[in-house]
Amino acid sequence: MKNIKLIIFATLITIILVPLGILFNIYNSIKMLVSSFGYDFEYKIDKGFTNFYRYWKVFFTQTWFALSYILFHIAKGLDYVWNATSGELLEQFLCKEEKTLYGNGEVTVSCATGKEEERKMLTKLGVKFTKMLNKFFHQKDHCLEAWHNYNINKHFK
Repeated sequence: MKNIKLIIFATLITIILVPLGILFNIYNSIKMLVSSFGYDFEYKIDKGFTNFYRYWKVFFTQTWFALSYILFHIAKGLDYVWNATSGELLEQFLCKEEKTLYGNGEVTVSCATGKEEERKMLTKLGVKFTKMLNKFFHQKDHCLEAWHNYNINKHFK
């Protein structure tokens, strides 16, 4: 319930704050551009447009970083949901044993797979699955890294 209240509150703040911030940035950048008109017109107008461009370049770059962060964490959150809801199914096809981290909503599918990969308990399909994830994420050992990162983070909590 606490997390539902948190997302509702964050959404309401976003609905208010983001449009205000965008409007302020538009106002600020136009003010900066107009203030560049002066005595030395050619030099100042060039500098004004350069500053205007830089202003919006920084704005869009920072906005993209923030949105990328949000998208990454949504994707990771979905991974937890996949393991919680489909872990038993994955365990059936990817692993040689029954008692695994599959089905545990506190770890990702990659983490659960990495543990079984380290224990050499993956089926042939499980091995193909890890190779597919390695290619998709452009990593040498995606699942093993997820498992090791989980253990490191668990150790420091």
